[in-house]
Amino acid sequence: MTTDVDEDTLRAGDAVRLADIDWDTSGGEGDEPDLPETVELTLPADWEPGDSLADLLSDRHGFCINGIGTVERL
Repeated sequence: MTTDVDEDTLRAGDAVRLADIDWDTSGGEGDEPDLPETVELTLPADWEPGDSLADLLSDRHGFCINGIGTVERL
């Protein structure tokens, strides 16, 4: 069962699915990068309330995020 959640309620170790990710690829050179629209991940041990899922994805994939449509706890 999945549950839609507010980012501020997430805790370290939570498994989440992020869907409808809108990547900011403007200003890039060459071909459009192959970035996922949906990502499943477990939040890192150093995750704290107030941390940003967009920042986490940006750090992992190297591109900024315009928005995330859905956040589900798995």
